[in-house]
Amino acid sequence: MNLRKRIGFHPLVVSLLLLSASAAFATAPFPPFTAEFTLFRDNEQVGQSVIELKPHGNAEWLIETRTNASLYTFNFSDREQSRFRWLNGKPQPLAFEKERQRPGKTEIVHQRFDWQQMTDSGERGKKTWSTALTTGTQDLQSHLLLLQLDLRAGKRELNYPVSKNGRVRDYHYAVVKEEQLETALGTLNVLRVERIRDPGDDRQTISWFAPTLDFLPVRIQQYEDGVQQGDMQIRKLSR
Repeated sequence: MNLRKRIGFHPLVVSLLLLSASAAFATAPFPPFTAEFTLFRDNEQVGQSVIELKPHGNAEWLIETRTNASLYTFNFSDREQSRFRWLNGKPQPLAFEKERQRPGKTEIVHQRFDWQQMTDSGERGKKTWSTALTTGTQDLQSHLLLLQLDLRAGKRELNYPVSKNGRVRDYHYAVVKEEQLETALGTLNVLRVERIRDPGDDRQTISWFAPTLDFLPVRIQQYEDGVQQGDMQIRKLSR
């Protein structure tokens, strides 16, 4: 039996699907990628992270960050995923999911963006919300893609309205300087970017973005009270 006939494929349908996929890639500002990182704390390897961007059908895309770590015999994991579409060359979030596991505690967040009804709704444990949605609002993952796009456009001061747990917060970043960074991918020219937090906030986030890699972050450090909480360093990139 002809397999193509049996499962109902038609050459025209296949051609249209391929053209549709090609069009989706052509309109996307970034190609799909998988970036793998080693996670350190105080120069000790404690886990790994992955940042992945991929198409999701119907002109939608996924950007996801996954982290697994072990510290003092305890296991930790985080997963954040944004389903979005490219609109006028920028990400427009459609749904956001987060799962955070700590010893004895699990946090799960589901969030939906309805751009027709202009509502932002979601659940975090027993808490639910439904608020008005403002044009340009991003989620925790999609705004990082917009950050890469703005860096590519040459911007040095960057502000994004980010919806988190039913409340929109301003995420403010600034390019501190250009420098060279030794990585597993070789020596890279990078932009050092810091998140500008509110006065009194003792957290610090420093990221290094590589222009030759579509401004992908190749290293991310987190500090709290001046103590390093994590250091993500890229080890492999697939595109």
